[in-house]
Amino acid sequence: MTKTTGWSPCGQRFVDHAPFGHWRSQTFIAALRHDRLDAPWVSDGAMNAEMFELYIKTQLVPTLRAGDVVILDNLSSHKSPACCGCTA
Repeated sequence: MTKTTGWSPCGQRFVDHAPFGHWRSQTFIAALRHDRLDAPWVSDGAMNAEMFELYIKTQLVPTLRAGDVVILDNLSSHKSPACCGCTA
């Protein structure tokens, strides 16, 4: 993020430069336990239902044990029917 305000010497304008380029976003997701992170995963781009389902099946489910509780937030990709049945 580029600053839009700041201090400068009296009579001089504050100027800051922002990089004008293209960048890619990455998504990091992991399972949080009381003593460690499990199933960390980084992928290019924003999270969608297909990507989340792939994460559940290939990364998360193999680390789950009997009695584990999975808590998800309200992200729309978490609500897809395919994802809801993955951990049941």
